Amino acid sequence: MKSKILKAVLIAFALATLASCTSTSGLSKGDVKRAINDGTWGTPKDSCLVYGYSMGGNKEFLQQNPKYGYKFYSVSEKSVTRTIPILLFWITIETGHVCFLEPLPVGAELKEYYSQSGNLITYKGIAGVDKVITKPGLLYYDPESKNHKYEKKAIKMLYKYFKGSGSEWEQVIRERMEELTGEKND
Repeated sequence: MKSKILKAVLIAFALATLASCTSTSGLSKGDVKRAINDGTWGTPKDSCLVYGYSMGGNKEFLQQNPKYGYKFYSVSEKSVTRTIPILLFWITIETGHVCFLEPLPVGAELKEYYSQSGNLITYKGIAGVDKVITKPGLLYYDPESKNHKYEKKAIKMLYKYFKGSGSEWEQVIRERMEELTGEKND
């Protein structure tokens, strides 16, 4: 009886060691590919894809330029974690993280909002604009890391959502990954 329990515990630890999980909110890889194929998203020539490692913990941004209408955009947040057993405890380690918004038109004005629970949104700050989209392409946004410390990690994870789409976004993201790799090697 004791040997069966010991075997079950060892198998559970082995499975936990090999397991890795992904926590996500927002757009899935399928959603991204559908939006690209349907043409509902702009291109890198006329839109800006805002991405970051944490985006300050925000869950919502309000686009408030009247030219484009007022609309909330949820942050698509993707993090990959690995759970490993250490003695009798399971420790979860984050191995990667990316946040992004769907591509927005140049001129979009973003205001940060925090999501508390469910659909409750708490306003952060008094009016104003936190970020203005001034040019098309990619925009790394991470207010918690001023020197873009995690951009390379974030863009590698972002690429996974566009890989295989054959879109202009896939190409632009791949080029930025190559630039960041080149900067590191210089």
